[in-house]
Amino acid sequence: NEQKQLLGELKYRQEVLMSFLGAAATLIDPDAIQRMAVTKPLYENNGFAMYEDVHKGDPGKPGSYVITVDTSSGVGGDYSAYSIVRVDTMPYKLVARYRNNTVSPLVYPNIICKWAKYYNDAWLLIEINHSEQVAYIIQQELEYENILYVSRTSKGQTIGSGFGSSTRMGVTTDKKTKRIGCSTFKDLVEQG
Repeated sequence: NEQKQLLGELKYRQEVLMSFLGAAATLIDPDAIQRMAVTKPLYENNGFAMYEDVHKGDPGKPGSYVITVDTSSGVGGDYSAYSIVRVDTMPYKLVARYRNNTVSPLVYPNIICKWAKYYNDAWLLIEINHSEQVAYIIQQELEYENILYVSRTSKGQTIGSGFGSSTRMGVTTDKKTKRIGCSTFKDLVEQG
């Protein structure tokens, strides 16, 4: 108890209890990390991992999915990645993910669309910081329609209808959107 008062909860867990699940700068509380289950994928191939197969549901009510897409240049540095999340049940559930740092931005849209169609024509939220090329190929060449558009105003970015001069296919990740996204992710994880 004396050490706990002297060090504080986090340092006490690390120094006395030898628990190293998080550091002072960790976004997610170490207790929440410890409660998280490690799940082996049902299927894994070339950077894609499936944790739960698609839920086809009752006729007229299939499972609903959203795919958040991050694009890189595909030259071995930063990774192109996406997460497929089931959003029609609570808590939301990560059902699949993709991560590859050598996939070309010209090939990446085909990989995204294959799994987006498989997961009941999932909605796509595409980060366009690097380029709008992936979003353009998905919409124009592959004719995939379920792309979330983002409207930009002086107050920030919001999901939009796809109309207007400030609307684009995808989100530009900046300090504000990253802060909101990380805060929301932290709340979702820590509240189970």
